[in-house]
Amino acid sequence: MSQVSSLAVGGFCPDDTQVLGVDLEPRRDRLFPGFARVALSLREREIYETTTGEARNLLGVALWTAKEAVLKATGHGLSVSPAAVRVFFSDSLTDQLAEAFEASRESADEEVTAASVCSARAVFTVPSRDNSDTTEERSFYITWTALTLHPEKQPAHNNPQNTNPAHGSDVAAEQFLLATATEGVPNSVHVHPVATPVELRNNLAPLTFSQLPTMRMGTNTVTA
Repeated sequence: MSQVSSLAVGGFCPDDTQVLGVDLEPRRDRLFPGFARVALSLREREIYETTTGEARNLLGVALWTAKEAVLKATGHGLSVSPAAVRVFFSDSLTDQLAEAFEASRESADEEVTAASVCSARAVFTVPSRDNSDTTEERSFYITWTALTLHPEKQPAHNNPQNTNPAHGSDVAAEQFLLATATEGVPNSVHVHPVATPVELRNNLAPLTFSQLPTMRMGTNTVTA
C-alpha cells in the first residue's frame, strides 16, 4: 500500500507468490535536498541533472516512485540506499508522463481517473549480508500510472446539504504518480476507485486465476 494526504492505493494479486510493490507521490512533489546524490545511480544522476524545468521534477518523481515500489516489494524499504535500484527508462519518459497526466485530467467520468505510461525495467542489487564480495541482482518491471483526483466527483461535493467550502467548484484537481513493481513479470495497471469496504469487496470478487483482468496489474490489481 501507499498513501498521500488525499489518496491511498493498494495493490492486489491473486498469486501470493508474486512479488509486488506500489508507491504513490504527488506529481509536483518536492524532492528532498540531496536527492540526486543520495537516491540516483551515476547514469540516472547524469540524465536528471541535464534535464530542466518541469521535466526534471517529473523525472525525479518517476525515479523515486519506481525505486520505492521495488524496495517495498522486496521488504527492504529505506534500510538500503535507493541508489541500489537502477531504473532503465527511455529518453521519451518525461514526454510520455506529461501526456498521461493530460489524458487522465481530460477524462473526468469518475472520482479518480488514470492513464498508464509504458513500462521500464529496474535492477536491484541486493546488499550482501556477510560483507562478502558476492552480490545478488533482482529484476523488476515498472509501470507508471498518472492519476487525477477530481474533487467535483466526490460524493460530498454532490450532496446538496454539503456546505464545506473545501468541496467547492473552485477546488483544483490533484494529480499523482503511481509506480508498480513486479518481479520477473511485466504488469499492466488497471485502476478502480474504491470508497467503501463494500466497493472493495465487489471489485475484488471477479479476481480469480481464470479471470485475471478487472483491476489488475498483469497478475495484479490496484485500487484507489
